Amino acid sequence: PLLLITLPLWRRAPAEATVASSVVAIEISGAARGRSSLAATAAALGSHVMQPAAGRGFTVLVWLEDAPSEAFLESAFGRTPTLTRLRAQSQLPPDLSTPTDALLAAAGLPEALGRVERNTLRMLRKMAGCEWLRRHAEAERAFPSATLVLRTRPDLLLTAPLPLPPTLPASASAVYAPWHCASAGLAFDRLAEMTTRDYPRLPETTRDYPRLREITRDW
Repeated sequence: PLLLITLPLWRRAPAEATVASSVVAIEISGAARGRSSLAATAAALGSHVMQPAAGRGFTVLVWLEDAPSEAFLESAFGRTPTLTRLRAQSQLPPDLSTPTDALLAAAGLPEALGRVERNTLRMLRKMAGCEWLRRHAEAERAFPSATLVLRTRPDLLLTAPLPLPPTLPASASAVYAPWHCASAGLAFDRLAEMTTRDYPRLPETTRDYPRLREITRDW
């Protein structure tokens, strides 16, 4: 099944003024739902994100832990620079080379930790993997440095153009999401736009399991 997103974006105001346009890193993580879903997701990102954003460059990072799906999605983006977990596997650091489910099974998580919290950890770990791919590719100068990250899923279908926020300097702080409820401490996490300064703060917390409830509340 595809997730259809047509909501307006909630915005946390940027802390600094805008600068000239630059590169957007599209980070795709989650569970694949078949080739038709992957093809539709890639096509929608192309037509509703990349094409309307004249003057901006794009790179794509993919972490699905599903080799055939990663290879298919990489081919679906054609000439857009794309790096997958599959292609970077021989270079992964030890804390990311273990499959997510195997890592969670060995983590000694409390029995009381529910399905939602465990699935949240799976999501955060794959997001951390995507962010490692971006940092690695940029450090190796294989990809240009991005100032904005668009986090999305491989089964999320955009049905209309998605406006990108103004390009911000690397030191800026800004988060954009389709939905946010301050009173409940919740936000829509399947699609989000944020600066490269803010994005790593969420997935990196997968190393701190005891704070999971506090982390998900803050997010």
